[in-house]
Amino acid sequence: MLLSSLAGQAATVPSEAADIDVAGLTADSRAVQPGWLFAALSGAKVDGARFVAQAVANGAVAILAGNDTALSNVSIPVVRSDDPRRALALMAAQFYQLQPPVAVAITGTNGKTSVAEFTRQIFAHLGRQAASLGTIGIVKPD
Repeated sequence: MLLSSLAGQAATVPSEAADIDVAGLTADSRAVQPGWLFAALSGAKVDGARFVAQAVANGAVAILAGNDTALSNVSIPVVRSDDPRRALALMAAQFYQLQPPVAVAITGTNGKTSVAEFTRQIFAHLGRQAASLGTIGIVKPD
């Protein structure tokens, strides 16, 4: 997918990089494969910008970073965003397009697994294909 199409309105792509073909995306520099975009996100303990060199060495064709992220001596285009986490989420949705039309998330202290299973069963009873992901693993319709 072309970098300009992938980024859409979520991030600013340097004009000379618009036609770069992106084969995948990740925020884990160890998982970068040739042709992928690496999202250099700042974390609670470590800043992803520290791993740009590793991502480039692994074959990254572009870096996604915040507008305020300092990057120097980067040999590939840097795509910038005010909110790079949101930009990565939107890019992933654009790239991987196999998303369910409805998703339910459950938070709290107790009962999440039960509520997730009950919800999956309700959807299944209504004739919908439903899956759940949680403590008991992945439960799929098949």
